[in-house]
Formats: sequence, structure tokens, C-alpha cells
Amino acid sequence: MSKGMDFLLGSDWPIFQVVSIIKDQNERDERVKEIEAEIADIKRRLPAHSVKPAMISQLEELEEELEQLKEEN
Repeated sequence: MSKGMDFLLGSDWPIFQVVSIIKDQNERDERVKEIEAEIADIKRRLPAHSVKPAMISQLEELEEELEQLKEEN
């Protein structure tokens, strides 16, 4: 179970809502890991000079998505 989700176990919420919340959180956590790996890969492949605009654009898009996902948590 994700960090900060322990409060759901003792709640009066229907189990399907608890499962849905946990599933959503787990999916966000997994996406964060994927994005972080993609960002690391792009940064590793960035040349010292003459960086292609497409790489910079992709990196910026991933960093924005990562920031949004982290804000949701």
C-alpha cells in the first residue's frame, strides 16, 4: 500500500472506493517511476553541444507531467 494510505483501512468507506483509491495511487506511483526513468534516459543521451529541440521539448513535457503527478500526491 502506498505511503499515506493507512487511514483508508479503518474507514467506513465501501471497500470498492478504498480499492479504487489505492489502485489510482499505485498507478500514479508507477507512472512517476516511469517518467523519472525516461527523464534520466534523456539526460544521459543529451549531447554536450547541439541539443535537438525535440529532445528538450520531450524532457520539458516529462518534467511537467512529473511535477503534476507529484502535486496530486
